[in-house]
Amino acid sequence: MRMRFPLWALWVSMIPAASAAAQDKYPVSPSELAAFELLEKESRPVKARAEAEAVLRFVPESFVACYVIGRVYARVEGSLPRAYYFLKKAQGIIESRWGQSVPEDGPWMWQNRILRELITVTAEMDRYEEELALLALHDREFTPPLTAFWGWPLMKLGRMEEARSRIEEALKSEDPDQIVRATNTLGAVESELDHPEMAYGVLTRLVETVRQKNWHMDTVYLGNAGEAALSLLQFDEAERLLVEAARNFNYGTYANPWLLLAMIFVREGRISEAVGATREMNAWSFRNPSSLQQQSWAMRHFLTAGVLLECGYPGEALDILRRARDRPDRRGGTSGHSDQSQAGFLILYRQALKEHREQLAEAASCLPWYRRPRVWLQSLSEGLEMWRAGRQAAALIMKHDRLSWAVRITAPDFLDVLEWTRIHWNEILGPGVVGHEAGRLLSRSDPMGRREEPYLLLTTGYGALLRGKVDSARDLLTRSLAALPPAEVLLKAQGEALLGRALEESGNLPESLVHYQQALQREPGVIRAFGLSLPCHIAAGADAASRMAAGFLSNSPRFHDVGRGFRIDLSASGNALSGTLSAPDGTVLSRVRVPLGPDGPAAVQGFCREFHRKAFAAGADLSQMDIASIEGSNLVGEAVRDQLRTLFRK
Repeated sequence: MRMRFPLWALWVSMIPAASAAAQDKYPVSPSELAAFELLEKESRPVKARAEAEAVLRFVPESFVACYVIGRVYARVEGSLPRAYYFLKKAQGIIESRWGQSVPEDGPWMWQNRILRELITVTAEMDRYEEELALLALHDREFTPPLTAFWGWPLMKLGRMEEARSRIEEALKSEDPDQIVRATNTLGAVESELDHPEMAYGVLTRLVETVRQKNWHMDTVYLGNAGEAALSLLQFDEAERLLVEAARNFNYGTYANPWLLLAMIFVREGRISEAVGATREMNAWSFRNPSSLQQQSWAMRHFLTAGVLLECGYPGEALDILRRARDRPDRRGGTSGHSDQSQAGFLILYRQALKEHREQLAEAASCLPWYRRPRVWLQSLSEGLEMWRAGRQAAALIMKHDRLSWAVRITAPDFLDVLEWTRIHWNEILGPGVVGHEAGRLLSRSDPMGRREEPYLLLTTGYGALLRGKVDSARDLLTRSLAALPPAEVLLKAQGEALLGRALEESGNLPESLVHYQQALQREPGVIRAFGLSLPCHIAAGADAASRMAAGFLSNSPRFHDVGRGFRIDLSASGNALSGTLSAPDGTVLSRVRVPLGPDGPAAVQGFCREFHRKAFAAGADLSQMDIASIEGSNLVGEAVRDQLRTLFRK
């Protein structure tokens, strides 16, 4: 996301407000004026809409009532199609009587308001051609022109030179709003043109200009500069800017710096901080207008699921993704494109299914034979679902010619794919296809090519392993691990796990164990994510519970007992079953103790489930209440109460 909820856009409602109704020379009825003032002066949108609807029942051609209802739908309820309908009706009523050039004695100020709101709504609905037509009509009829607003829709339509021309014109203005909007859009244009250094320069200059001139420091400026820093792999600088952005909440902004902070924390292996940032991301969104909450609904669910997956909760991640898959976000407020966000969503969805199937296989290994078929059937169903998601993702990549984007870690709109899932394009598109494109990209010698080289080596290393080219995989993965930035803890864990597999397949078990251990200590979930199995020795006590647990764990897809390697020690004492997973050097990697209780077999099965969870999760023990808190579910009630207090304020 990209997931790009990054945040290139300033909210279009920054369009300068129209003059107050008292300044209009065109007379409107007292009931129309009352509805307008309930909305604009008294901030009572529900009552304003009710008054406007009452006007329409008696005067169906009331453009004032249509405007009020459309604005309430747009800014309060977030129902853009309904807002569009009423605002277009208001525009049509005026133009049918006065034409587009409304005379001085006509409702020209109402036309101005309606056009400005329609520009906002069409932008948020991704109707860029119509937005441009409305901007042209506005600038022909009214001053000052909205020059800085042209760049964004032109960029979204791929008309970059026209966008640049409008931006340059707006930058000549003395109006701070025009300057910052145009500069922000210029940063987005440079990013979309794959000029990350230039984008970073533009956006950091914007931040410095705002500081020097003592203008209002909007969250968007800092958030976009932080994203640009991340595209250059400047992790510390990105975090600094985003933390500052998180301290500058602005009501009515697309920016949500916590989202990108959560991504960074996952990549750096800071899982507890990622969980906290995800919680803050959802809380931040609930503080915004409902229209903006809906604009980022799917993206927030996307990231929340991604964090839960890395915490070792694929089932909970799947529940969230299934709710979000049929409700994609609109892309009007961000510089990304819908097919990119859909592809990024699908690769995460597929990976969540894959890891949940691995978890089901672990669960089945701990069950008596007669209870396994039900688990196998569920796994089979999810396997079909996983295949479909992969095919859909592949179709999007090929249809829109996104192969290079899929492979490159810092391609434009790179945030639409969670970086730790990018390696799995090998499984979706095929390692041959991915390897060919990565090989082409590896031939570059410019700064961008050098930045991306270790990531491409990691991807091609996994592809080589999938193709059975073990020696090539070992070489590529070794080179990748030597060059990846230290901040990329999760990707390094992926590389270590895959290198361990390559070394084991080539017969070098002692060295493979070193790399498996590195992976487990960095981020143990990568073992399950790639469907790997650890070579180990299982030692059980003489008691029945320990022996039963040893039998279950020896059947697990996560372990294969070769008499050496990692060590699993099981013993029962004090009416509890204990187990440890230790590395070959004696380091204890995880420890589990579960009461046996009256039902011994059930307790042993529970022990084995907990043993798998502890061994292959990233150290974040979350209750259902914790998960609801991360997702924001327990914030909804208070958020709704706050909104109702605002809506029905007397």
